[in-house]
Amino acid sequence: MLDAAFWMLGITVAVGLAISCFYLLEQPIRGLARWVSVGHGLLGVTGSVLFFTVMAIGAPDRSGMGQVATSLLIGTLTGAAVVVLAQVRRRRPSGLVVALHATLGVAGYIVLAAYATTPQ
Repeated sequence: MLDAAFWMLGITVAVGLAISCFYLLEQPIRGLARWVSVGHGLLGVTGSVLFFTVMAIGAPDRSGMGQVATSLLIGTLTGAAVVVLAQVRRRRPSGLVVALHATLGVAGYIVLAAYATTPQ
């Protein structure tokens, strides 16, 4: 299950990079890009829930990297909720919120990668 979370979140990070190009070009997300954005969110939530389940089951976490990754991913999901709320209101999400969401997501994925590849 940890491997599935690792790969799902890896794909999520890659798709998020593509979506960020639309944001930086100040292009409104329409059509196919909107569905890519929805897929990004679904993959991110699914991968996070899988990882949270692994941590809740009691995976060995001697180094504490699992707890750090969990905290960073919770922050990422909070930022994602703010972005979705702005989109539902048909407003452009704040650049600060998008930057925090992306930074926490990439940091959480890097820590998760270190946790997943460290022999326990």
